[in-house]
Amino acid sequence: MRLYLLEPDTESSAWAPFGGVSPVAEWRVGAYRIRERWERVVGRSVTAIIDDRMAGYTDVDSPPVQPAGEIIGPAIVADARFAPRLSDRPSKTFSRLDRKSVV
Repeated sequence: MRLYLLEPDTESSAWAPFGGVSPVAEWRVGAYRIRERWERVVGRSVTAIIDDRMAGYTDVDSPPVQPAGEIIGPAIVADARFAPRLSDRPSKTFSRLDRKSVV
């Protein structure tokens, strides 16, 4: 199962002065990046960050940033505006919208 992070629209002044410099998923919230928090909670590495404006962004250890388009499933698509608590980590399964569990 793939994990994708959707980037918010960072063109508004609410994200200034950091919006458009790097993906929100690569920002730190405490000791971890938002991306790293999602990876720990879900138990999967991020396949890609989805953002039209930042497509092609590269950094040493960040996943690729690609424009919006078809997402190959099965996949988990998460909002990068939300940084989950690490205590929210599931024990061994992850619930999907179709109410099935994935190990």
